[in-house]
Amino acid sequence: MTPLDPQLFPRRIQNRFPPTNGADIAFLASDDTGAIFYCKEDSNGRHVRATELICTRLSSHLGFRTPAWSIMEENGETFFGSQHEISSAGPFVVQDFLTTP
Repeated sequence: MTPLDPQLFPRRIQNRFPPTNGADIAFLASDDTGAIFYCKEDSNGRHVRATELICTRLSSHLGFRTPAWSIMEENGETFFGSQHEISSAGPFVVQDFLTTP
């Protein structure tokens, strides 16, 4: 599934995991295929789910690489899910890159 594929049915959350560091990440979740998603929900009156969807679709349209996304569902609640992609860079390499002026 690519980021621009239409979402007909939400993915069902099978397992929840504690959140990692990241803005607005409520929790991590896996679906029935075992794929891991960063799940976001609306908070403090902010429409986080809609903002994530619009920004992801706009970025893809402009040619920026974005992770696959899906609407995630659990007990009637929906979340915006960005698929976790494994990085070949170690955490220290990433931290060094992000904190170097």
